[in-house]
Amino acid sequence: MILSPLSALLASRAAACAVCFSGAAAGLEGLFSGITWGIVILLTATFSSFGGLALMVMRIERARAESDGAGS
Repeated sequence: MILSPLSALLASRAAACAVCFSGAAAGLEGLFSGITWGIVILLTATFSSFGGLALMVMRIERARAESDGAGS
């Protein structure tokens, strides 16, 4: 019962995140840029690793299929 009026009074403060509400977001552009580039680099490394693994499996399977066909 007490929380309903309190949440109505503080709705604008509750909707803002801690960084935006404090006004410190203007000085954090470098941090946000760094986090974005970190995510991009980590995703690139992950997909490159999976792509290399898939390519290796394809080459092994192709070589095995050719050797099975040549031996018959």
